[in-house]
Amino acid sequence: MKSLHILYKNGLLLLAFVLVLASCNNANKDSKEEQTNETNISSAKGKALTINGTVKSPPKEGIVTLQKLINKKYSTVDSTALTDGKFVFEVKVSEPEFYRVVLFNKQSVFMVVTDKDLEIVADATIPEIPYTVKGSKDMEYFREVNRVVNQLRQDSRKLNGQYMLAEKEKTGEAEKIYDQLIELQKNGITKIKGIIDTIQPSISALYAANILNPDEEFAYLKKLSDNLSKKYPNSRYVKRNAEFLKSIEKLTIGQPAPNITLKSPEGNDVSLSSLKGKLVLIDFWASWCKPCRMENPNVVKVYNEYKNKGFEIYGVSLDKFKDQWTKAIEKDGLPWLHVLDAQSLASAEYKVSAIPMTYLIDKEGNILAKNLRGKALRTRVSKELD
Repeated sequence: MKSLHILYKNGLLLLAFVLVLASCNNANKDSKEEQTNETNISSAKGKALTINGTVKSPPKEGIVTLQKLINKKYSTVDSTALTDGKFVFEVKVSEPEFYRVVLFNKQSVFMVVTDKDLEIVADATIPEIPYTVKGSKDMEYFREVNRVVNQLRQDSRKLNGQYMLAEKEKTGEAEKIYDQLIELQKNGITKIKGIIDTIQPSISALYAANILNPDEEFAYLKKLSDNLSKKYPNSRYVKRNAEFLKSIEKLTIGQPAPNITLKSPEGNDVSLSSLKGKLVLIDFWASWCKPCRMENPNVVKVYNEYKNKGFEIYGVSLDKFKDQWTKAIEKDGLPWLHVLDAQSLASAEYKVSAIPMTYLIDKEGNILAKNLRGKALRTRVSKELD
């Protein structure tokens, strides 16, 4: 069964990208210390702003909490009870910040706070507690991005459900629905880029950029990053976004694939560079990885179809024990080149955080695509070799 990753990076949870921005290059920092530092900086200086709220028919003892995005998570910075259905929070902002107001532990109101007061109006007579937020252009853009993404989420979930049902019942409609999902993805990316082009250099453009795959849209995202850096040179989100893009630049589409030299099952050195002139799939996997093993029959099928047309596979195993690795190769019938990365040197070079992970390398040794599986793998190999 195909894996349908319709929209990039943590599905459609937009704030996931912001969380990445908040954590880049922080591996050696103490998270509690950083959280304290960022909170102190925010409270010590900046423009004083208010977040005003009005709630229709609130619960009698309801509490409203203000949380700020700090070091990868939302942390509570203030809380209050309502007075006559109203609440007020005061914040100091020197650079754009991401906050959320949690209403009675039932509804989260996500916000970008820039240079204007914000006003929240919510209706607690309805279980979902619908709300609106007004006050700044950045907030308007922020809400528009969410509106578009929520619609994409609904459409993709509907099609994905239809696809899963078609696969289960073998109705013959699965391929058609799959193509519709791919088209939805393309249209969604085009729509989001259109919004970004309209609203940049608003900080909300960075928020919207989460939906784009940095491997495929690197040049576009780099240009956006440069524009944001000019407007927000001191923003930690913008700085860390730039750092993130720099860290992945050498592994983006079109870049030369870093060479790998590791031992084969026979103990011989096998270098990726020795395969120049062929279309090569670098396949990071392991014997203990169930999704890898489930994907192997599909990879075998593609390999057998194109091995005589200039297609080769360079399998890089993350196994720690040679016998488990070689037994899996034999059991799954994997007839291509294999090397063992027991020390995780190659996987670190290629920033492998989860497996299976693949890189498709062209005949000149440059990266063509990443994470091709199922139908997508055969389609791309066919495009290059047929």
